[in-house]
Amino acid sequence: MSLAHIILVPLNPAYKLAEAEKILRAANAVGIFHDHTYRDRDLDTVVTTLIKKLDCLREAHPLCELDTFMRSVTEKLALPAVTSNQLLQLQYTSGTTGVPKGARLHHRGVVNTSRYVAARAGFPDGGVWVNAMPMFHIGGSAVTSIGCLSKHGTYVLAPSFDPASTLELIESERGNACLLVPTMILAVLDHPDFTKRDLSSIKTILSGAAAVPATLVERTRREFACDFSIVFGQTELNGAVAQTRVGDLVADQAETLGQPLPNVEVKIADFATGVTQPIGEIGEIMVRGYQTMQGYHQMLEATCETIEQDG
Repeated sequence: MSLAHIILVPLNPAYKLAEAEKILRAANAVGIFHDHTYRDRDLDTVVTTLIKKLDCLREAHPLCELDTFMRSVTEKLALPAVTSNQLLQLQYTSGTTGVPKGARLHHRGVVNTSRYVAARAGFPDGGVWVNAMPMFHIGGSAVTSIGCLSKHGTYVLAPSFDPASTLELIESERGNACLLVPTMILAVLDHPDFTKRDLSSIKTILSGAAAVPATLVERTRREFACDFSIVFGQTELNGAVAQTRVGDLVADQAETLGQPLPNVEVKIADFATGVTQPIGEIGEIMVRGYQTMQGYHQMLEATCETIEQDG
């Protein structure tokens, strides 16, 4: 879809009708791809209601018919020219407020951030990435998927996270990498099937989105017999700013957020003045580089509050 310059707006299928309507209206979405159900929720009915309520929403396509849809459009349309600074994705995030804001992510940011994460994690060329992260989250919709594709890899998409099925997929698909938040890692390690599965293909477990204790780093490395990498970032920066290296000591893995990704400027600034703080002082993490979003969609004031004039 990115090659066709179709702008992606990932949407949480658990959203209530009003929440989904607000985001789709703000994004001026014209089409929606959906499953029939989600956790016993009838999504067909939800989508039908949304189409009636939103003038902008003109098309709905069940995911089970995606292949048919793709064949129908590729036979008719030539791919447009797409430049690196064009909008690729509207990723809605609540941030520090309760109001969803659409981060305008461009091709250059999504592609480069994701490929740098995959490279630092030691993901092999032509490897297999098993993903259990939700696809409405930046981790699934960009970091893991595009990172995998940048290495000519095979992307194995789990319908949802379940420790037993995750272990089964790693074994059956010979997965080389998997991004799991700490609670997910614990669920996998503690599952009765862990010792019954052949997990020898795993090269790296990635984690983030919460503090990762040293004990969990050590246990994961030992029981999976694999490398470990922690990713730190935020949606507005395409999901990743800094990342630990697979060869880092356990203390560095657990007590730091790693080093910035290549070609990214990071400073620790005074909260009030923005002046760079001396080493060891507390301050605000400020980032400038290719991964910075264009701004919040149709929210100029919020954009100006978040992005400084110098980028």
